Amino acid sequence: ISSLGFVNLKVSTDKIKQNEATVNVQVNKGKTDAILLKILNRITVNLYEEETGVLVATKYITGTDIEEFINSVTQELRFTDLKSNTKYLLEFKSLVKQGSTEYDLDCIYNLDNFETTKKPATVLIANSFTSNNMIDFDCMVLDEDGAVLSKEVYIELRDEKNNIVKMQFIDVN
Repeated sequence: ISSLGFVNLKVSTDKIKQNEATVNVQVNKGKTDAILLKILNRITVNLYEEETGVLVATKYITGTDIEEFINSVTQELRFTDLKSNTKYLLEFKSLVKQGSTEYDLDCIYNLDNFETTKKPATVLIANSFTSNNMIDFDCMVLDEDGAVLSKEVYIELRDEKNNIVKMQFIDVN
């Protein structure tokens, strides 16, 4: 089995968002032995959070999907419930079956990580009080993932005609 080499994969990411990502996987037939592909039974994809090393999710390419995969059909793997602004590591393993004996083999792949996007900063208005000619409120900028690159943001108060009445910088909380 070892003389057949490894399953070589082309991996790309697509649609990376705050809490989900899509990973596209395709076999590189030009760099994978044809005999190895004939006995390929399963591809296992493990997703780890890089900072902690915790296994977040496992996906399998097996059954009819593995048959399509062997014929160069790209498999789209969707990972959900991810954390925003977090780097994740991908690990690919293959299982080949020769007769009744199964072998776990490593894979060779071109992409082994991705990072989810940051949550945008939000404005929180609290303690609002209105009287005849006055509106009083507290304004805070919440930025969990550091999406705002500076320590302050520019806030504008506009009238009904969209004219700027007041401009001021406020700190990000």
